[in-house]
Amino acid sequence: MRKLFCLILGGLLLSVGFASCDDEPDNPGDYSIRGTIGLTGITSVLGNEYELIVSREFDSTIVRYNLKYDTTFADDGTTVVEIKEDTLWYEDGVCHYVKMEQIDLSPDRDTLAISIVSNARWTAPAPSGGTPNWFTPQEGGGGGDGTLHAVVSRNGSANPRRNLKVQQIITSDSATIYEIPFMQLGRTN
Repeated sequence: MRKLFCLILGGLLLSVGFASCDDEPDNPGDYSIRGTIGLTGITSVLGNEYELIVSREFDSTIVRYNLKYDTTFADDGTTVVEIKEDTLWYEDGVCHYVKMEQIDLSPDRDTLAISIVSNARWTAPAPSGGTPNWFTPQEGGGGGDGTLHAVVSRNGSANPRRNLKVQQIITSDSATIYEIPFMQLGRTN
């Protein structure tokens, strides 16, 4: 009886597997469209809303490089005499760069939600700005419209943080880059 049950279950799973396969997959999208991204707002768990103000916006050329190696052998063909390394630089399109004005955060522990509107995959690398690491994004990236969550630790000092945290949000093709500088204020009491 157990063998019959396993045979029927296996046949059912196999038939479902074949029935769910399409002959032609749908077109996932047009890859010639340039990746775009936009930020619609920043809110926090504590109820704060931060205004996004563009301080600078410009287009820049994307410059990439490849390393080229040239190895010279001795007359015997096996002994390496010299390895030359060349860096080949080339232009690879245009990047739209948007730098936002600095956002001053409250000294309390908080979680920020940065709303993102995009037609592409995007990354949000760990922000630059040295130690201590008081601003930590929870997702390394996403795709399409989404939300980037960041945890902000408590500032127990009366002074503002000494290090500015700069969060970048970049489309996967580097066509658009947003840069948001964050500073945390000191305690007033």
